[in-house]
Amino acid sequence: MAEKTAIKLRMKSIAETKKITDAMYMTSSVKMRRARNGVEKTRPYFNALREEIGNLLHYLPAKEHHYFRAGKAAGTAAPETVPTDVKGAMLVITSDTGLAGSYNHTVIKEAEKLLAAQPTLQLFVIGEYGRQHFLNRKLPLRESFLYSSEMPTIREAQKICAELLRDYDAGEYEYIDILYTDYHSGRAGECRKIRLLPLSEAQFYYSDTEEAPFGKEFLPDPARLITEIIPSFLTGYIYGALVDSYCNEQESRMKAMQSAGDNAEVILERLRLQYNSMRQAEITEEIAEISSGAKVLRRKEPTMDQKPQNTNNRPEIAGISGPIVDVRFPEGAVLPRIREKLTVSAADGRERVMEVAQHLRGHMVRCIMLGPSEGLSRGLPVKATGNSIDVPVGACVLGRMFGGLGEPLDGGAPLKTEDGFTRKSIYYPAPKYFDRQTSEEILETGIKVIDLLAPYTKGGKIGLFGGAGVGKTVLIQELMHNIAAVHNGYSVFAGVGERSREGNDLWLEMKESGVIANTAMVFGQMNEAPGVRMRVALAGLRMAEHFRDEEHKDVLLFIDNIFRFIQAGSEISTLLGRMPSAVGYQPTLAGELGELEERIASTKNGSVTSVQAVYVPADDLTDPAPATIFSHLDATTVLSRRIAEQGIYPAVDPLESTSRILEPDIVGQEHYDTARKVQETLERYRELQDIIAILGMDELSDEDKRTVYRARKIQRFLSQPFYVAEKFTGTPGVYVPLAETIRGFGEILAGNLDDVPEAAFFNVGTIDDVWKKAAAMAAEANDESV
Repeated sequence: MAEKTAIKLRMKSIAETKKITDAMYMTSSVKMRRARNGVEKTRPYFNALREEIGNLLHYLPAKEHHYFRAGKAAGTAAPETVPTDVKGAMLVITSDTGLAGSYNHTVIKEAEKLLAAQPTLQLFVIGEYGRQHFLNRKLPLRESFLYSSEMPTIREAQKICAELLRDYDAGEYEYIDILYTDYHSGRAGECRKIRLLPLSEAQFYYSDTEEAPFGKEFLPDPARLITEIIPSFLTGYIYGALVDSYCNEQESRMKAMQSAGDNAEVILERLRLQYNSMRQAEITEEIAEISSGAKVLRRKEPTMDQKPQNTNNRPEIAGISGPIVDVRFPEGAVLPRIREKLTVSAADGRERVMEVAQHLRGHMVRCIMLGPSEGLSRGLPVKATGNSIDVPVGACVLGRMFGGLGEPLDGGAPLKTEDGFTRKSIYYPAPKYFDRQTSEEILETGIKVIDLLAPYTKGGKIGLFGGAGVGKTVLIQELMHNIAAVHNGYSVFAGVGERSREGNDLWLEMKESGVIANTAMVFGQMNEAPGVRMRVALAGLRMAEHFRDEEHKDVLLFIDNIFRFIQAGSEISTLLGRMPSAVGYQPTLAGELGELEERIASTKNGSVTSVQAVYVPADDLTDPAPATIFSHLDATTVLSRRIAEQGIYPAVDPLESTSRILEPDIVGQEHYDTARKVQETLERYRELQDIIAILGMDELSDEDKRTVYRARKIQRFLSQPFYVAEKFTGTPGVYVPLAETIRGFGEILAGNLDDVPEAAFFNVGTIDDVWKKAAAMAAEANDESV
């Protein structure tokens, strides 16, 4: 429900953004037309000035003036190269605001290129965007101008021209250029550089061989007149460049807003589909709950008036419903206890095991089958054993694989008493409050994203949350490889509802790595009865508890997948006659899970460190099953499908994963500061993603761009090659010590690797591996260019 609300709020936010972009598109269109009309009105005046200056030049003695210097320019276009010892100035025209696509970016990049080639060049900047950019870059800035109205005006052009002429007349510069974006309707504007001063006679349609069209007399003399007229003519040049830039800005903004609106519509459509799918799922769940409840109400137990009789003086099967069996006992017989094991011989002669779950009226008990119910029928005799389900414990289970009822699955030798073989009930009380002991010792895993952002604690409970296919099993196998290999105690793996293939792969992997000698494995495979799958976790936990309490060992308990424990309970809950709870789960969900989780604890005798894979239905962390598991854990590692789709493995979400020991007094100040800065950088990147998707990178500030680039490198550096995946990826696995992890991310945050390409950070171990990969990429690129 929380995720649905978040999607609805995001849809509203993006819809509001789209309204703004549409309004900005219309506003820019009006502004551009108004600016072009203003230019048309002033064009006759400046054309007349051009003609008069040409006439003045014809009568100017020696045709020399300090605004006209021979050889300096052959036309309005500025020379491509200028000697570095020549003092010059450049007027760069940008906008006061962003949200205009690549308009500002294009002219600023060209200005930086010219500054690099001409270090003595003095900058005059128009527009707040350019001013802030050059100040942030600490580049030389002589003067800056801001637009004082909605669009460029002649008055603004006069003010800027006066500033430039004052310095030029004082001899501070030998030339002045204007750098702006030329306007061409319907296509992208090009960055253009023109020479403002000195002027060329060719600009005024005059040459030495031409005569003036008709004789004129000038008062006062031509030299004085031309000095007075030139500033007005140059104002026209600046005004034209301002309007061209302004029109290009508005057209760029129109294109950017149109693209932003299209992008927003795509995002909205995707969110609408997601929202509607979630609504449909809720409706389907409600219908299922109503239907399940109706079925339960229709189930009727035998009433006192219709009490069935057992005339055989022995327990016998009275009814079978899938994995649920009703057993009728003779009148006067003592009913078996809850959780007592009963046995029955099926038609094929094999013994079936069941467990008492409920006492019913009419001297009947309802049992859960711990195996297939094929071959059973009403009337078959049932035997009460007087014991509960038990499994082998002790040193004899190390290096072996068992089923949910403790039967060997590996084809090994039978268990013998002389080998320390003994059986104990899978039901065991949780340690008392005063016998428990907590630990703040970090359990290093060698996996960067876990050790840095969600560190595990020795003796704690850890959950690996994720939907189908995001890498939970691979991650838990890597943890077993990295932790169990250096662990001094024992390890127990409980495969709850495991795929047979995954169980076989894990068995072979552990034999190859040499870890199997100190590991016990228990499996309740996916095709087995729900009663067996539900008790596999209890069986594995009982083996771990024996090592902790009797042999005083530190034990690692891996459970894959704890959700299957809940799912198996849900399968049989309705058949037991219980009314479904939220989303169809059993009403005893919290109790059943709490009974298991509270037994996973560390005591004064030893510790049990549990790593549990948790399937998240529909990737919804608010689902009752994962939400209930959350409350029992010390650290949560959340795997994200969004990150997996980017090819980043392990696909751990660094912002959703948590750990209670990520505190400076436990992990250390340096570790804590680095982890928090990484999370802050990634959180800021996530906030900017919608802006980038709608408006593009060019609209971000320099600081935000830097944050985005570093965040993307951090994302890729969080990936890492795994030992257990070597056979699939061909890349050797890497174990990264915690100190190296902290150092690597610290260097990225400090900006020491800002010039290293993103690809060098992907799927490597330490930061030294990044430098090596970057050098190899550079060498490969050089070879290709040759």
